Amino acid sequence: MKKRSKKVISNSIVCLVVALAAFCFGPLNTESEAAKTVNIGCSEALNLSWGVDIKDALEVSVDYINRQGGINVGGEKYQIKMTIYNDKYRPALGLSAAKRLINLDKVKAIVGTAGSAPALGSLPAIQKAGLPLFTAGFSEKLLNPKLKYVYATTTARSVAALYPMILKLNPGIKTVVLAAQDDETGHALTKTASKVLEANGIKILDSFYFPRSQRDYTPIATKVASLNPDFFAIPGFGGAAETTGLMAKALHATSWRGKWFVTASPVIKDLIEICPRGEAEGLYIPLTDLTTMPNPPELAMKIRKAYEDKFGKWRPVGPYWTLPIWFYVAAAEKAGSFEPAEINKAMARLEVETPIGKARMIKRPDLGNMNYVDTIVAPALAQVKGEKAKFVIGMTIDEAIKALEKAYGFKGQWE
Repeated sequence: MKKRSKKVISNSIVCLVVALAAFCFGPLNTESEAAKTVNIGCSEALNLSWGVDIKDALEVSVDYINRQGGINVGGEKYQIKMTIYNDKYRPALGLSAAKRLINLDKVKAIVGTAGSAPALGSLPAIQKAGLPLFTAGFSEKLLNPKLKYVYATTTARSVAALYPMILKLNPGIKTVVLAAQDDETGHALTKTASKVLEANGIKILDSFYFPRSQRDYTPIATKVASLNPDFFAIPGFGGAAETTGLMAKALHATSWRGKWFVTASPVIKDLIEICPRGEAEGLYIPLTDLTTMPNPPELAMKIRKAYEDKFGKWRPVGPYWTLPIWFYVAAAEKAGSFEPAEINKAMARLEVETPIGKARMIKRPDLGNMNYVDTIVAPALAQVKGEKAKFVIGMTIDEAIKALEKAYGFKGQWE
């Protein structure tokens, strides 16, 4: 009985001390100022290894930013809370995810959606809510000047600049065949590839589409072999080693041995496991793993370490698609606000350090959009050699803009 009385007295004293502290100093706050949060989110194709890699990289990036103190907006620190849903690369699921993020998760912005189809599908809900969309989608429909607060923070324009690099390395290329998945990304990037290649004097022998769900690529490989182009490009293809590997095997089974290129790099380790006999040898891809360069960006190395610490291994594809989070953070800090109109002002000429080097916001005069809604990164080309993707050649951002101006026109109006 005495022990119970002592415990009651002890608890009463603690309560009295807390009450006096609250009276003298206001309510006790056990969280630091940095514990304020800003909610953001997106959707990814989590049914594909590509989508899972992007999700993991976005989460690592957010963890890294939070450990550095979070976002400094208007003199206050905010931790980022990121929610990611599975859109299975479907427009309807992209829309459902956006509605959930807006209505239930109360996000300040949609940041990170990589698939063009789900990004476009989500627009009705996002535009109605008046929120910013920072997407890594490649479709130029996302750059429609009628849209408000939509930013294509993507490597799409940098990928387009890789074609002139390949031509420079292979002056014997005179003809090309283009094949792409029959979806928004495939159509958008085929249009871009055609424009850039024709501007560089390359003859397009054929251009066709195939279903995204297709896995037997023998008919495609057979058609390419029969046309016998110097160069075969698959705009909007790659990213997932499963599909890239099957395409490599199908092409290798024919007699055709020209140069070929996919616009999204898979994880090379996974690709080599699928193609152990060198079927992917010589494939050109965008360089996604900048940690392999002679002088890698500092942030690339830090994100790699953070990734390895969290997952125990390094998968370089994901960070290549994280431009949206780095631009959103930089824009909010520059604006000193999470308000969409203020963030929009901050996007003008914004240049950001990212895990894949410096990236810069640009205008799109060719689309009638003179707002800073598109992005360009210093492009870097790699080639599969042995069991690695080896850096071949690169461009500065200014050189890439000049290459695009050659294809699109509007010289001097992109910045």
